[in-house]
Amino acid sequence: MDDTYPPSQAIILLSTHLHKRSDHEDSARRRVARWLADGQDHILGVAEARLKRLRPPESHGVVGSDV
Repeated sequence: MDDTYPPSQAIILLSTHLHKRSDHEDSARRRVARWLADGQDHILGVAEARLKRLRPPESHGVVGSDV
């Protein structure tokens, strides 16, 4: 059985869990937003690394450049 959730449902579940543990709903929302931003940064980093591996070496910079 697949234990993954669609992103919207995962956000709701995480927000509900944090709200139960937090005294303030705003605090829970900030935590969710921070975790989502961290996850997005990680995903973008992985995508950039894969894209660099797919590009031919000539496209990484100007050939003959001393920079």
